[in-house]
Amino acid sequence: MSDLPPSSNAPPPETRRSRAAHHVRSWLNRPLVRRVVALGSVITVITGLVGTIANLERVPQYACRVPGVHALCGWAQVGHVAGEAEENSWSAAKEARSPAALRAYVVAFPTGVFVTEASSRLAACRSVQREVWKMEQRALPLYVAAASSTAGSLTAARDDALRRGNSDAALACAGFSGEFRLRGAAAVVREWVCRERPEGTTCGFDGLAQCSVEARQLFSEEVCR
Repeated sequence: MSDLPPSSNAPPPETRRSRAAHHVRSWLNRPLVRRVVALGSVITVITGLVGTIANLERVPQYACRVPGVHALCGWAQVGHVAGEAEENSWSAAKEARSPAALRAYVVAFPTGVFVTEASSRLAACRSVQREVWKMEQRALPLYVAAASSTAGSLTAARDDALRRGNSDAALACAGFSGEFRLRGAAAVVREWVCRERPEGTTCGFDGLAQCSVEARQLFSEEVCR
């Protein structure tokens, strides 16, 4: 038998690398492994989409800072820009500086742009007392006796009685102090009492001392910054 060289058509001997590749392909073709690989690909795609969406959500916020675009964003209520109704409600709440107005804004716009600031202002509200002086009329009984001296006429006798009555009214109203501030006093005639004598006429009257006073009043209210 002669030693002939191997035929060129014979398959090449299997190498370690080719055997390893064959085993890997076989392993990857298993159903369970293919599911795991597919799941990993899906997770990768979803993670990429989430990152992209997160970046896209920030785009309106940056774009809406442009002066020409800001009003449009408010109209469309995108980019964390308040619409016209919310802007008006917030402006009214700030101007009023009352907890009721701030609470009304929060109730109307619970997820509004200014909710955080409104909550801070509500937390800073405090109760204060406000002093008010209110004008009032107080009446006291007043009786003016007829004068010992006479006047030449009924009119003159009544004028004399009124002068004396105004002096008496000022003395009667002077008792208003402390919670009151006296601003004026005057006699008011309810019924004249006059006497005719040979030498003249005397008059007195039954009436009221009309006291014009300012009364002090205290009001408690909540004030917000």
